[in-house]
Amino acid sequence: MSMGPRRKHARHPLSYRDISTLLDIPVGSIGPTRARCLGRLRATSALRELL
Repeated sequence: MSMGPRRKHARHPLSYRDISTLLDIPVGSIGPTRARCLGRLRATSALRELL
């Protein structure tokens, strides 16, 4: 079975420390920022069925 692009990226997720460094934001703000982004995506009707 072939693995789709989403799964390929999910195999090697970045740590919160890596994300913090890449985005120049505190590690403690990553979780809340991620939650807000996912909430906005869930509220978008075109994307709701994908999440």
